Amino acid sequence: MVTRGIPQDVYTALFGGASSGTCPVGPLPKVHAVHRQTTCSACQGLANQLNDAIDRLAQAKSRHDPDQSEFAAEVARLSKDLDLCEQVLCAEHAGAGGYLGGGFASNTSTTTITSSTDRQKIKQDPAQAILTGGVNFGPWFLTGQVTFAGTPNGSFSDVFPATPAFNTTATVNSGNVYGFNGDAGYTVWNAGGWNVGIFGGYYSFNEELYGVFPGFAGTFSLLSDHWRAGEGGVSVDKVFAVGMEPFDINVTVAGLYDNLRAGAFNGNGGGVRVNGKLSFPLGPVIGNIYAQYADLNASGSNTGVPLAFKDEVWTVGFGLSYAFGAPPASASSPTYPVKALPPK
Repeated sequence: MVTRGIPQDVYTALFGGASSGTCPVGPLPKVHAVHRQTTCSACQGLANQLNDAIDRLAQAKSRHDPDQSEFAAEVARLSKDLDLCEQVLCAEHAGAGGYLGGGFASNTSTTTITSSTDRQKIKQDPAQAILTGGVNFGPWFLTGQVTFAGTPNGSFSDVFPATPAFNTTATVNSGNVYGFNGDAGYTVWNAGGWNVGIFGGYYSFNEELYGVFPGFAGTFSLLSDHWRAGEGGVSVDKVFAVGMEPFDINVTVAGLYDNLRAGAFNGNGGGVRVNGKLSFPLGPVIGNIYAQYADLNASGSNTGVPLAFKDEVWTVGFGLSYAFGAPPASASSPTYPVKALPPK
């Protein structure tokens, strides 16, 4: 009896001796399976599946089953999958790599401008394009995100508490909205599928909004604001698995020191930015679900009237990305996404 299909390295590692591409002819000796161990928590389920397959192959060889090639092929396939899983998800494989991605997002912004006499509120919510990217060099990493395009629609109101007769409303119907954030950082801790990194960078958000007032012809400028901020914060990343499927969830929190220019106004303040991203394999690419919240504040009186600006910005979207190069090193990039395992 000849059983074909067991690779030389698999046969030798599991049972010892040489196979010359095939199993020996005749009675086979009693075999002892050697299990595969992994230190990557996200790959443990796959390792367990491989060890079960190794046990089935060992039992088949002890029984001299004629279908050993099927068991051997299963072991070879799972061994390859586990190798790839550890290379992609485990921290002990150093290298340089990165990712590029794109998708669609809904941007919702609410700006409140408060003075001693009135309060303006402007809301807009365009559907936009989103581009993301990042590179890592060992524990060092660079990341970026851009949102742009789309036509803003929303509302404008100007309320005078002491003189309600002056209250005004308008409809936002056009304009431009775009945002950017870019960071450079270093991963300071990595263990058990967790990564913690620190970073610093730059954040910007810009709105040029136009609209119409009831009873008036033509379009008027309703808001022109340009936020610029330096930021610094921490990023926490966790790789985990649901069944045999790997996932990566990342949460980033940054403090902002911002400057706002809105018409003649020029003021400074502080704020916060929080990002979340869930990544998962979709064949040869990666699926991503994005969420970002930014709270921007600035105050000043350079126009002769003390003003306080507050802008709350939500961005929620989805998209695809492609990872290239090697996975992160022993201290890995907190924002590096999960690279898809090959389809089985």
